[in-house]
Amino acid sequence: MGWVKFGIRELAAENGWNLTEVSDGSGVHYSTLKNYLVHPG
Repeated sequence: MGWVKFGIRELAAENGWNLTEVSDGSGVHYSTLKNYLVHPG
């Protein structure tokens, strides 16, 4: 799961997106993305 977490952060940074834009573009709820990126495991 660590690779996915890194991939989300890297993709957002490369494109200048914030978490809201990633959420809107992917169809994944903001809170789900935030919890996934913030909480290890």
